[in-house]
This record gives sequence, structure tokens and C-alpha cells, in this order.
Amino acid sequence: MKKVKIVQEGAGADAVTVIKVKQGSLGGLLCFIPTMIGVFVLSGVVQQLSVEGMTPSLMRGVAFAALFILAWIVIGVSIIFWRAEVRIGAREVVGFSGVGRIGFTTRHQVEGGMWSRLKPIEAMWSVYVTDRSGKEFCVFDGEKTADGQRLCEEVRRRLHDICGISLDAPPRGAEESFAAEQFAKARIKVVRGAAGDVRATYRDSHVAKGVAGLVAVVAFAACLAWLCIRKGDVPHWVGLLFVPPMILGTAPFVYCIFGRRELSLRKGEGAYFNGVGNIGITRRFRYDASTEVFKGETEYYVKGGGRLPELQIRNKGETQLQRIFAHPEEKVVEEFARILLAGKNEMTKGTNS
Repeated sequence: MKKVKIVQEGAGADAVTVIKVKQGSLGGLLCFIPTMIGVFVLSGVVQQLSVEGMTPSLMRGVAFAALFILAWIVIGVSIIFWRAEVRIGAREVVGFSGVGRIGFTTRHQVEGGMWSRLKPIEAMWSVYVTDRSGKEFCVFDGEKTADGQRLCEEVRRRLHDICGISLDAPPRGAEESFAAEQFAKARIKVVRGAAGDVRATYRDSHVAKGVAGLVAVVAFAACLAWLCIRKGDVPHWVGLLFVPPMILGTAPFVYCIFGRRELSLRKGEGAYFNGVGNIGITRRFRYDASTEVFKGETEYYVKGGGRLPELQIRNKGETQLQRIFAHPEEKVVEEFARILLAGKNEMTKGTNS
């Protein structure tokens, strides 16, 4: 367990609780091995200077060796003396990470409707606070150990006692963001409002495919341009012929990186958006207390067998099912169906009350 110190500063309304954690490690001493190598190289260059005199190549060698040594010293000192600190006051929460007084500082004003949660981020536990607008920020990071988890829970408890930041599920209007195991790397972000208003955003994680596709398209265009230049005497307007294929070839890969699916529910009016930014396809529908929600199938097949799952609804008096959206992951369709049912039920409760 890292050394932890909790102190109280000030009194009354200006009282601040400071949690200090020394997160340094003696493993930073290993950084001095390349430092010594750099010193050895620098001494050799200096000896060469005394023999050959001041030359541009030797000057560059001195500068490179000096920067190399300085970089490893900074890295080693940072690893050894790194510390984290969070200052919790009634009106402001200040976080700090760094060495001495050099580091990163974050300041956040405390307001009503905030809530905190503990998130596992790579090799650490992190305390995140979300405000009513759905904006999320990190307050404190701890080791991904049992002691680190207990320290993060202590930070959450003091945020609740001093600032009134909720420990429970998000209140109305706050953002609920999660990455469930059944979605693999997929991420669904839900913002809930009053009377069942919901905005759920889903993003596929295909960044690697998108980047690889963009590189392939650019390489193909570069090959075509090289062939044209090699041939010579090619009219300038020939380059315009490559524009449509480039756009059509690039669009799918841009969608893989930045694409999103968003389901919005507001007072009986629903909309499903699929696209990038504000460019895409929007499918609008209506729902009420009598709306039936189904998890159906399309006529298309997915890899591995089976038909493509689809979210469908049917309003009272309608005979045809209305298609909302389809996705190869059945769990994603089920989650959107659950969100739609919850929004419909909340709207019904608001109407009855």
C-alpha cells in the first residue's frame, strides 16, 4: 500500500479535506542505467572535441547525448517521487498528479445532482464524477489492488459527506455510461431526462479496420497518381475522375472510426439516427403506452448462421410491424429494446401522475 496521508485544512464552510498519496516507486532507479550510458557517450564525444575541435557533427552529438541524459533523469525522478492529491471542499474539488508542484491540476465546481462511481481503467481504479449535463471527469486514481480500491471508496465517501455527491445510481438528467461484457468493446451511453426522455448512443469499435481501410484507399490513390505522372502529358481534369471513387471508398472506413447509432425518445416522439456527426439517416417513429416492442429478424443472414436481429415496434391499430434498426449483435438489439420499454413506461407513469 502506498503511503496515504489525510489532513484537514481550514474550518467551517472553508474547510478542505486533503488526501495525499505517494505513488512513487524505486523502480525509477532503473532509469539511471540508460542515463549512465548517455554519460559515457557524452564523455566520449567531449574527448573527441578536444582532439578534433568544434565541428557541426560533434556539436549535434553533444546536444543529442545531453537531451538523452536529461530525458531519462526526468523519467526516473518522476517515477520515484510521483504523488497524487485531491482537495475536497464544499464548493470545489481539486485534483493533482505530479512531482513536487510540477504536474497536472484539475478543478471542478460542485453543483447539485452530481454522482460518483468507481471504474476500472487499465491498471488502476479511478473515481469518476458525473454532473447533471452528463459530463464526466476523473477525480482520483488508485492502484488496481484491494488497498487501492478501498482508498478510492474512501475518496467517494468523503465526496458524499463533504460535497453531497451521490453514491447511488445517477439521478434524473445525469449520464449513465457503461461497457457491458456482452458488448465486447462496444459502448452505450445513456442520458436520461424527465418523463421518460432518453438519448442512447452506441458506437462500434472498428478503429483498426477503419484506419487500415483509409491507408489502403490512400495507397491506391497514390499508385494511380504515380502511374499518371509516369505516363506524362496527362490532362489536369483526369485527376477529377479519382474524386468520386475516393469519396465512396473512404466513407465506409470513416464510419468505422466515427460512426454512431443513436436512439432518442421524447414525449412520445422517437428517432433513430445512424451516421457520422450530423450526416446520416434518421428514422422517426411514435410510441405510447400501448406500443408493443419486439425483437425480430430480417431476411438477411449474419456470419455464422442465423438471421440479422432487428428492433421492431407496433402501435395500437396498426397491423404492420415498424422496423427501427438491425444489428448483428443480438445483445445490442435487446439493450435498445429495454431502453425503449423503460422510456415508454416512464412516460406512462408521468401521464398517470
